[in-house]
Amino acid sequence: MVNSTKTARVQFNWQDPFLLEQQLTSEERMIRDAAYAYSQDKLMPRVLEQFRHEKTDASIFREMGELGLLGPTIPEEYGGAGLNYVSYGLIAREIERVDSGYRSMASVQSSLVMVPINEFGSEEQKQKYLPKLATGEFIGCFGLTEPDHGSDPGSMITRAKKVEGGYRLTGAKMWITNSPIADVFVVWAKEVSAEGNIGEIRGFILEKGWEGLSAPAIHGKVGLRASITGEIVMDNVFVPEENAFPEIRGLRGPFTCLNSARYGIAWGAMGAAEFCWHTAHQYTMDRKQFGRPLAANQLVQKKLADMQTEIALGLQIALRFGRMKDDGIASVEGTSLIKRNNCGKALDIARVARDMMGGNGISDEFGVARHLVNLEVVNTYEGTHDVHALILGRAQTGPNTWKWALLFAYFAMVVDGVDIMLLSYSLTSLKGEFALSTFQAGALGSASLAGMGIGGILGGWACDKFGRVRTIANSVSFFSVATCLLGFTQSFEQFMALRFIGALGIGALYMACNTLMAEYVPTTYRTTVLGTLQTGQTVGYIVATLLAGAIIPDHGWRVLFFITVIPAFINIFLQRFVPEPKSWQLNKINQLQGKKPVEATVPEKAKSGSIYKQIFANFKHRKMFLLWMTTAFFLQFGYYGINNWMPSYLETEVHMNFKNMTSYMVGSYTAMILGKILAGYLADKFNRRAVFVFGTIASAVFLPVIIIFNTPDNILYLLITFGFLYGIPYGVNATYMAESFSTDVRGTAIGGAYNIGRVGAAIAPATIGFLASGGTFMTAFIVMGAAYFVAGVLPGLFIKDRQYDPQQQ
Repeated sequence: MVNSTKTARVQFNWQDPFLLEQQLTSEERMIRDAAYAYSQDKLMPRVLEQFRHEKTDASIFREMGELGLLGPTIPEEYGGAGLNYVSYGLIAREIERVDSGYRSMASVQSSLVMVPINEFGSEEQKQKYLPKLATGEFIGCFGLTEPDHGSDPGSMITRAKKVEGGYRLTGAKMWITNSPIADVFVVWAKEVSAEGNIGEIRGFILEKGWEGLSAPAIHGKVGLRASITGEIVMDNVFVPEENAFPEIRGLRGPFTCLNSARYGIAWGAMGAAEFCWHTAHQYTMDRKQFGRPLAANQLVQKKLADMQTEIALGLQIALRFGRMKDDGIASVEGTSLIKRNNCGKALDIARVARDMMGGNGISDEFGVARHLVNLEVVNTYEGTHDVHALILGRAQTGPNTWKWALLFAYFAMVVDGVDIMLLSYSLTSLKGEFALSTFQAGALGSASLAGMGIGGILGGWACDKFGRVRTIANSVSFFSVATCLLGFTQSFEQFMALRFIGALGIGALYMACNTLMAEYVPTTYRTTVLGTLQTGQTVGYIVATLLAGAIIPDHGWRVLFFITVIPAFINIFLQRFVPEPKSWQLNKINQLQGKKPVEATVPEKAKSGSIYKQIFANFKHRKMFLLWMTTAFFLQFGYYGINNWMPSYLETEVHMNFKNMTSYMVGSYTAMILGKILAGYLADKFNRRAVFVFGTIASAVFLPVIIIFNTPDNILYLLITFGFLYGIPYGVNATYMAESFSTDVRGTAIGGAYNIGRVGAAIAPATIGFLASGGTFMTAFIVMGAAYFVAGVLPGLFIKDRQYDPQQQ
């Protein structure tokens, strides 16, 4: 029953709608009041002058240190105040109520310098640095971002080479708060062994004045002008072993720091928003137009209500998340949520407040415009608005979307394999119907391979421009229709032209399937899954083989090509279940999240520039580009030479009837599936390069064995063995190639490297046809084996395996 007793109306506190004040402990309120008093008494009087003239007062660190505002969560035994996370957030809120630059100075010192030393440092490091950082005697900075690597820190190029007694650091960091005035530099770099092998990311503590270390200031900033920003330039800086963090490896180290800082930023942004709200409120109360205050207008009241709502909600989620951190139940994704929400809302509030103040809004005297430009920076650093959206989106959709993507891509690869092998099984019939020489029959394969190569280049570009899922669906539709039309051709010239056109779609499809899965699949077993994807093409070979054996002897070759239009409709249906991944940068979102990836959900858009510029956009990778282009040439030379001519060899040289030959090839392709899956697993477990090199060289050595030693009794076993070996390099080549490039190389460029080599290898089927036209396949198979051998030797000598270490996840 509802109590009917009348009670006094509860008074609404418009400045604190949810009574945040009552939710704080007395200690938290005391800390908040001390931070507020300091910020208003000491920081506010000097912020305008320092912002105008881009000056930073280093004495602020000592002032904050005296009050215990630096490293407040650090244990007291190391000079910190030992406070809880809510208190840290309240401090950030009050400092940023004055200026985001001042809060940035404190955040870097507290979260990005003191936290990693406390979490990952040795006892000696803690004792040496933390007390002086807590008092402000030492000023610290944090070096992760590089000139070419912002949201993708895993691709950093700063190196720490192991030398006697320590390390030599070389590289540069960019947009580093406090660096020009810093005494202590926490820097993250990739370790390089004495032998030159690139290892994991490690953290190092550098000190001002070390030889080769400099920190030039960055001038001309529009925002955060009261906080000095600079670079960290390391020219062979020697760092003693005792200054390296002893245990932590990978990106978990820096992201632990960033998550702490992001939490403080979520509180601080609300402080800046409150300043803008209260300033706009007071301005519209005082400012009169048309005989009454601006605040009397409902439109103004609505804007003030929006500000009030977002700030009240933002403070509540910040408080709740602080309690969760204190209880040890706060997640990485939760940090992304509050940082993204509060920074975005604060920026919106600053924009509206500036607009409400009219012309006066752009004057730095009122402070709103200063907060506006500051918040533009705050919304960007420590993870951009969109990056945090990706983290949250991936957390919602769960680990299953990539499995839909695998099914979608797998089916497309099956169709790819069917289409490729139908041509091989039709060659004998085509030779008879169109009166073709062996060389002309080989030229058909060359036209097909050239089309695939060009299609692969275009497909890489289309993936970056329009999205991978759309590229796959359109490619399947394109080549399915083109292949169907082959059944109506009446001349060799028509067949070759239409085959070339259809092959464009096959090449685009192959490129799009591999890049799609490279983005979706968790990196700890990416090659295993991509090796499985490659089996889709082999399953297509089996399907084509069975169809050819059942149809060609009784119904001729034309009927085969009519059935290929069916997969186009199935592929279009599957497309609806697969969202686009975000970008070609392998492992990017995984690294940003600091944990195992799941999938991305935002459609891809291309970088600007022509396809030519995008293919060759990364000239710093030209050596790797040329190496993979050459490797792809020899690999594809052998691969398509064998695919086009093995059935003909078995039919004409081994004298198998057509149905027996197709059943034997099914056995070989089944073994190839096992080879691809096993290769993917071994590559993830051990080393991509070793698996790739073994597979190619073993295939090269075994190929002549088939020619020399085959008998009616052993030919099936020889084909099965060869199929297994033949599948191994194709279980690893997609990730081996993609990850030997740096992650800033997009699908267009990597597709260009592989498919330019494929275009060159288009001479293979015609060459093999020419060599076999003399009546023997011996020379032809030796040439194919030699090509495979070179394809294994090149990576073995020159291309390292840059496989990501699971510890970085």
